[in-house]
Amino acid sequence: MDNNVDVLGGTVSATVQQNYAMQQSKIKLFWNKGYTGRGIKVGVVDTGLQLDHPMYDGKIIAGQNFSNDGLGSSNLSSTHYHGTAVTSLICGDYINYQAYGIAPDCEIIIGKAMNNEGKGSSTAIANAIIYCIQQGADIINCSLGCLDDTPDLRNAVNTAISNGVSVVCASGNDGHNDTDGSIREVRYPAAYDESICVGAIDINFNITDFSNSNEYVDVVAPGKDVLCGYPGSQYAIISGTSFATPIISGILALLKQKFRVEFQRDPAECELFGMLLKYTREIKGVPKVCQGHGYIDLSIRREKRLK
Repeated sequence: MDNNVDVLGGTVSATVQQNYAMQQSKIKLFWNKGYTGRGIKVGVVDTGLQLDHPMYDGKIIAGQNFSNDGLGSSNLSSTHYHGTAVTSLICGDYINYQAYGIAPDCEIIIGKAMNNEGKGSSTAIANAIIYCIQQGADIINCSLGCLDDTPDLRNAVNTAISNGVSVVCASGNDGHNDTDGSIREVRYPAAYDESICVGAIDINFNITDFSNSNEYVDVVAPGKDVLCGYPGSQYAIISGTSFATPIISGILALLKQKFRVEFQRDPAECELFGMLLKYTREIKGVPKVCQGHGYIDLSIRREKRLK
């Protein structure tokens, strides 16, 4: 049975500020070592997007439309802001003295599964995930979710993992301002053990009041007032676990490039996930159901430290 799926965006503002994700996770430490995502392909399962946005123009190498918008399988565009914003956080260029994307030299595969209203089905999402795998994606970003587990969605995620592809998913924006984790909120595919479930923090390392709390949360990333690309070749400040998720996808792209350089092979999915966890920093006093292993700090490795 098909289940309705929603993009997991939040509030949008036109105010421009610094992209604090770069500072929180120490991204430029990896850039300075030459790890910018080069050679890594990231699948984006989302709405369509503004294809010629200056932030990532020329970085989209493949795509197919699985949504119900009736525009044909080759149409990757959308009037919805979501796909444009998410993609910009993965691979966006350095523009106007601002760094946007975490892995600016990676390549993007679009699995358009959501229509112009940000709605889709579990079947469309599953088909888009399978397509990204077939196109050689190393990582697949799913900033979307539904309330129910479905066989097609579960099978698609399992297929990705068995092919060595990481599936990074938004935990959801159903939080009840319960930053103590007292209320359990679940969205799929984030709630599969096989996927990487991402919650959201703000600029002060606080769990956002909208971020879902549950035992599946693996890590957190900036998701409150995040600087993103926006349709019309514009930029905006946007909040939601949708925008924490591509930050983790971008970091995984950096880590996978690093692994290839060091070991001259691709990591298994579990190896790449383990590598990610070596750079986590736990937030003191925050329950595991809210933060998982914590946020990513590329200046540390192996030992766990408290903020």
